[in-house]
Amino acid sequence: FSLTACVIDLRPIPQPPLIAGFTVNGKALDENAGPIISAPGQLIFEVIVSAQAPLKRIDILRARAGLGEGYSVLGSCDASPCRYEWSVTSADNGAYCIAVEVEDERGSVGSVPYKNALAIIIPTTSALVEPAAVLTCQ
Repeated sequence: FSLTACVIDLRPIPQPPLIAGFTVNGKALDENAGPIISAPGQLIFEVIVSAQAPLKRIDILRARAGLGEGYSVLGSCDASPCRYEWSVTSADNGAYCIAVEVEDERGSVGSVPYKNALAIIIPTTSALVEPAAVLTCQ
């Protein structure tokens, strides 16, 4: 009678990158309906990522809410923390769905879509315009 050897692999299973924080002008988009910008200026996006392998890219993505368009890259970084500045004007007026996608050197991908829309309302006249409704992203 003989016993078969049992081998246990105790190496941790590689995890995809985790988006630990994402803010616009210091405020998390998932806390409320997102910032509403009523004057031209800078939007400062900051992304913090936790990863087991070196990062290849961090993409901040945007799509206009309600238009059915796909996401496009607003800004990219190759390390965490990632900081991107977007200078907005009245040409950027509208509601945007925002997402973050991260890839490490192994090809593992982590992503987070934010369900609340980022609204940019910069008046082209002297009267301020209030948003008609709160938009959410899917």
